[in-house]
Amino acid sequence: RTLRVLQHNRASTLHVLSSMPTVTVDTSAEITREAALVFIAAATKGLSEATGAIEGHIHIQLRESQLMTWGGKAGGLDGAPHTAQIRVLTAGPALDAGKKNAIVSALLTPLASHVPKASSQVHFSSCELDCLAIDGLLLPDLIARDS
Repeated sequence: RTLRVLQHNRASTLHVLSSMPTVTVDTSAEITREAALVFIAAATKGLSEATGAIEGHIHIQLRESQLMTWGGKAGGLDGAPHTAQIRVLTAGPALDAGKKNAIVSALLTPLASHVPKASSQVHFSSCELDCLAIDGLLLPDLIARDS
């Protein structure tokens, strides 16, 4: 019975941790700290809804005022629109198209007041759970420790 409970707890923990989105947003747009916090809060909520990850397992890094190009033109300069390049890393199996589309919407909708969707790129990648370390432990070891 104890083994079954431990296996159930580990399976539940793996399910809860199985996306853990880590998002990096690079944009040419200048975004105030207040607007950045609003974006991060909205994106975190949207990512949680799209992936089922709890908000405490979602990590977002926003780098604004970056010199970057879109279509050979510097974003935000000489009349060119601002641009954003976004990387989404998830732990566990690759996401299906429905979840990816929901994530794109969750990220680009709150960013739209700064960067047009037409000049934004979202790149998805995933890693196996044993390719992610948190608190100095590979994720399976962390789960085993906390089970």
